[in-house]
Amino acid sequence: MVEDNPRVTKVVKKRLEVAGYEVITATDGITGLDLARAAKPDLLVLDLMLPGMDGREVCWAIRHDPVHSQLPILMLTVLAQDTDIYRGMVLGANTYLTKPFDSEVLLRRIADLLTQAEAEAAIHKCRSETSPADKRD
Repeated sequence: MVEDNPRVTKVVKKRLEVAGYEVITATDGITGLDLARAAKPDLLVLDLMLPGMDGREVCWAIRHDPVHSQLPILMLTVLAQDTDIYRGMVLGANTYLTKPFDSEVLLRRIADLLTQAEAEAAIHKCRSETSPADKRD
């Protein structure tokens, strides 16, 4: 999770941990990007307004990194204008949630993203394991 507001970080982290998720946090974009690359999380919850490197830049960097480009990204931000949501999605966010938010919606979105990521990984694995002879059929 990359969030610069300590109160939001505390609330979201606690809610996710109660739901059984392991949460690592960063308070600025540069640290968040470095942490995402090093820790290889299953999902990234990303604020847009961050010190050092904003969330748009972090999202863009992840989407253009061949090793991490498939990392699911949930943008969680106060920026709620249609143009903000559009830009976030164009940059590569998988979903966008505005603050204040309902924690049940957050949990459902995270569960959906993780399920989708698992399904895509299984499809990719299945395709890569298919022999060339199988592909001709």
